[in-house]
Amino acid sequence: MELLFPSMVDHMSKYIAVIGAGIFGTSIAIRLHEDGHRVKLIEFHNDILKGTSFNNTRRVHLGFHYPRDLSTAKQSFDGFESFYKKYKECIKTNFLNYYFIAKENSKTSLPEYFEFCSRLGAPFEVIAKELPAMTQNCEGGIKCPEYVYDCDQLRKLIYKEINKSDISLLLSTKVKSIKKSTDYRLSYDNDKDEVFDAVVNCSYYNINQFNKSLGIQSESTQYEYTINFVIDLPIQHIGITVMDGPFVTLLPFGKPGRFILYHVKHSVLKTVINASPPTDWETSKTSPTSYTEINQIFAKTIEDSSYFLPILKKATFVKLLESPRMVLANKEETDARPSIMNVPIKNYLTVFSGKVDHCFTVSNKISNYFSS
Repeated sequence: MELLFPSMVDHMSKYIAVIGAGIFGTSIAIRLHEDGHRVKLIEFHNDILKGTSFNNTRRVHLGFHYPRDLSTAKQSFDGFESFYKKYKECIKTNFLNYYFIAKENSKTSLPEYFEFCSRLGAPFEVIAKELPAMTQNCEGGIKCPEYVYDCDQLRKLIYKEINKSDISLLLSTKVKSIKKSTDYRLSYDNDKDEVFDAVVNCSYYNINQFNKSLGIQSESTQYEYTINFVIDLPIQHIGITVMDGPFVTLLPFGKPGRFILYHVKHSVLKTVINASPPTDWETSKTSPTSYTEINQIFAKTIEDSSYFLPILKKATFVKLLESPRMVLANKEETDARPSIMNVPIKNYLTVFSGKVDHCFTVSNKISNYFSS
């Protein structure tokens, strides 16, 4: 029986292309390699985790951010522990983290938010009366153990896993086309072709780009070009998110006194609903930041955010993080941000990425697909 097992593994093993080396792509590639598959990980940028995995608030969600969509919250709650256990070396935990409901114009009332938090099942402490001194115009909220990850440290941890594996990593390479027969032929922008048994497309906002040639119908997706401000503040690290509307998030970013600032209204420079994102979003030279007065956006962000956090008037601009992102179209009522694995045709899988700590849940689903 033991002699038969290796041949069974060989029979089931596939040569799989994983397109996109963000958090989802790298996690999936590592899992498929652990399952005994031969894996090639293909990335357009010159390094892993250089796209949206790098250019975001880097929050490791427990789900408290999504009171209007329990399914998204539950995905984060379910994935949080796995993400934390595996990558705790790169996760910053030594700060207090709060969610507050604005006194006006919140889509979720404070009693509704408390009820949601209880249903979620994650640990939290009610803050109903005495808010932190730096906070104003909020009705109340919670304190909870949500954290942030250091992307540079996370990249090093993932490289350790890749380097001790047989995963083939191909950087600075764009997949130009995919042709299907009994297998999948990928053509690269270096004029080379390669044949695979299966493809997992984790290219995030570009997951629809091969649909037409593969005979797959594309659904409209909401593409947003977003910015995050990296700032310095004369305070200790703290995490504060004001809910539930066009408000503000402040989270630690790197060294003491440095933060990342996101505003629901001002951080989204442009929104397009289409089957594919605008081609000029691929580089900052032609992206919305190239024709936007960033100084004015920053000033407006500080003005509106300081209504809740007056300390932000003392903020010093450090740098800008920018990236396209995709969300389900026309979900303003629920703000749903799920992660979805689709199999439009046999052995061609696409990943609609939501929150970073959903990555292991999706990896498990993809592992199960190739094991069935």
